[in-house]
Amino acid sequence: MQFPDRTAEIEIHRQSARKYRAGRDHDRARSSYFRWVESVRQQNVSTGGELEKELDQAKREYSEFVREDPLYNRILESARAVIAVEP
Repeated sequence: MQFPDRTAEIEIHRQSARKYRAGRDHDRARSSYFRWVESVRQQNVSTGGELEKELDQAKREYSEFVREDPLYNRILESARAVIAVEP
């Protein structure tokens, strides 16, 4: 499958994700991280795997962000509570 060139989007979303994370704007950071990872994934598919290392880096950074994301933590706490009641 061939996707449009995502080179510009990759840079825009990477910078945005980092800027919003640094500013503790979790909602915008979450959206930007998602878009960054998806843009790299699509570009990686289109280039036959040339961006595999960058994709791994984007996923790793997104995972690090998720651990400090208040929304994710609220969802995780709710899920754990349900699992504790009904394992």
